[in-house]
Amino acid sequence: MPNIYYSNELPDSNFAGDWDALCQYCGRSHREHLWKENPDPAFKHRMPCEPQKRAIRAEQRSTVRWARVIFLAGWVAIPLAIAVAGFANWWVGFAFFLIALFKIGWRLVESFGSPEKWVPGYKERKAKELEHRHYIYHCERNPEGFERLKSENLETEDREN
Repeated sequence: MPNIYYSNELPDSNFAGDWDALCQYCGRSHREHLWKENPDPAFKHRMPCEPQKRAIRAEQRSTVRWARVIFLAGWVAIPLAIAVAGFANWWVGFAFFLIALFKIGWRLVESFGSPEKWVPGYKERKAKELEHRHYIYHCERNPEGFERLKSENLETEDREN
């Protein structure tokens, strides 16, 4: 559903479309959807019509339904599967227990200070990862320059060997 209720170009309206165009939900012009009791007469506020409200509610219901599925899977189904696997074999349960302890420890480290203070080499590893992402970003932005640099490096290595 397109968002027609936001406009950077029109500071005196919440509507980004053409006021004389027809609404795709009810077939009337958008001008008929003006909020009549608007306290600021200089601001034109477009209200959704009843069919559009139903479409908005249906979209929100769909979003809530997916959120429930994700919540159920993340907080019920996956831990239940881990528990069943842990009861089925002792070493699988022990491995999941160690993973859970590690995750709890990591959350404690994040909660009570920065990981830089608790994990050795964390800051250097993050700086190297950031630098690597920076290089990749610039190589993707300029592939011709990257190919030229790569060929120059290969030529230099051939001359050295």
